[in-house]
Amino acid sequence: MMWYHFVAFFFGGAFFVNAIPHFTNGVSGHMFPTPFASPPGKGLSPAVVNVLWGSLNLLIGYMLVFRVGTFDFRRTPDALIAGVGGLLMAIMLSRTFAGIHPLGDLFRSGLVAEFLDQLAGPGRIGRADGIISTAIRD
Repeated sequence: MMWYHFVAFFFGGAFFVNAIPHFTNGVSGHMFPTPFASPPGKGLSPAVVNVLWGSLNLLIGYMLVFRVGTFDFRRTPDALIAGVGGLLMAIMLSRTFAGIHPLGDLFRSGLVAEFLDQLAGPGRIGRADGIISTAIRD
């Protein structure tokens, strides 16, 4: 297998993962950042644009993974390279969109943890200062 097959598999995995948030937000009717928004990657694009952008990402991922070389899920190096590309893209997207999502400020402000504390009440489920609020603040 040629070296560029592995590069194609890596970026194919990244494109597959990038398709997920755009397509799912678009199909759900939610606005979500795309490169076509103003400012690019930070402003929100309409749902239709996200469906189209997610579909294009799926198509590019498909072309890179299944049309360049011979990709086989049962071959560990093939699956590993595509998986690493997808994982790195997922990490990058989570960090990028954490500050952009409309509810992101609400979660970071501590209002959700405060609400959960009040909902639980004294002596009930417990305070939200544990796992939930830690996850929200990160």
